[in-house]
Amino acid sequence: MNAGDDFASVILVKQNFVEVLARELDKPSWVREMVAFGAATDPYQTPAY
Repeated sequence: MNAGDDFASVILVKQNFVEVLARELDKPSWVREMVAFGAATDPYQTPAY
């Protein structure tokens, strides 16, 4: 998607998120890096507590 209307007007829904995440995290090749999901903004922002 481009940064214009495509990005602002399309909603992506992942139907099988839990199953796919579990399968990916079970892979021996995953080196236990940090994972961000459900981030509606920049995932690198510092959370405000």
